[in-house]
Amino acid sequence: MKKLLSIIVLGLLLSGNGYAEIITFSKCYNDRNNSSKFRDDRFEKREKIININKGTIENILILTDKYFKELQEKNSGQPKYLFSEEKISSFNKYFVVRKKVVDINSNKKITYEDIYDLKTKRIQLSRNYHYEERLNEVFFIQCQ
Repeated sequence: MKKLLSIIVLGLLLSGNGYAEIITFSKCYNDRNNSSKFRDDRFEKREKIININKGTIENILILTDKYFKELQEKNSGQPKYLFSEEKISSFNKYFVVRKKVVDINSNKKITYEDIYDLKTKRIQLSRNYHYEERLNEVFFIQCQ
């Protein structure tokens, strides 16, 4: 009986990550210019990994060698590999939201709000500039 109980307890302890919810948005492309495909001539990988249990969104961007060299010739300063992690503000079974306010200086700030549609794998990016020289922006990224 003790063996059976220890096997059950051990099994429950080890199966904790079995219900971890990880959602991957891969081959993401800007939907600004009515482009309808992933730019594999520019990106080896462009994806976002949403980890509900950790409350994070991981961004992975890897440029192709050819595109990276083109950017280096233009002195863009763009790295070939870009990895970042952001905190999820809220979520439900349909959407994940990331919201962040950045203070540029005492009278200028920007509010970033990204809404991830889990069904269509479409991301709405909103940029609200809290100063009059710049217009607010909304654009979309489509992923697979």
